[in-house]
Amino acid sequence: RAALGRRGGVAGSRLAALVASGGTARPFKEESESPFPSTVVTLLIDHSGSMRGRPMLIAALTVEIFARVLERCGVHCEVLGFTTREWDGGEPAREWAANGYPANPGRLNALQHIVIKSADTPWRRARVALGLFLHDEMLKENIDGEALTWAHQRLLARSERRRILVVVSDGTPMDEGTLAANGHEYLEGHLQKVVTDIETNSPVQLAAI
Repeated sequence: RAALGRRGGVAGSRLAALVASGGTARPFKEESESPFPSTVVTLLIDHSGSMRGRPMLIAALTVEIFARVLERCGVHCEVLGFTTREWDGGEPAREWAANGYPANPGRLNALQHIVIKSADTPWRRARVALGLFLHDEMLKENIDGEALTWAHQRLLARSERRRILVVVSDGTPMDEGTLAANGHEYLEGHLQKVVTDIETNSPVQLAAI
């Protein structure tokens, strides 16, 4: 099948010769090339506490397979992670409290955005960073909307004609401090707004697992 993609249509009359030759005969009607636009893929991985253990191990294995295959195909691949600096709110929450708890404070935790592999770094040099997937102390909350915005902006700065953003996450956005102060639909509503904006207005193709 790989040969078919490279060479062109198969001639049925040549299949017997192909089998008899042990695969060395050429079974194609004609050779052709399929134009493939320059492409970059970003894998954005949820590093929240709920991903701890088997889910994060599966994510790490998936990333390795994706990155190696894409590199062999000549496709640039960036791997990013996202979580927060602390549990249940962080320094922003403490500043909010010190200011007397004003209404509608917005996000109350500091973001932790991680570049595991940049798009231009060969996989052989970036593979050691897979260990970041298995550091349990890193895995805290997940504020997906702002992580998606960050990854999207990085893709927009690329020159490839085709840009694809794949998000790997196991659930809805979560930061207890932010949700307690703003309402439990706050982070999910922001994520939905970011997704809609990308799907409607951006050249980036968005997918999620």
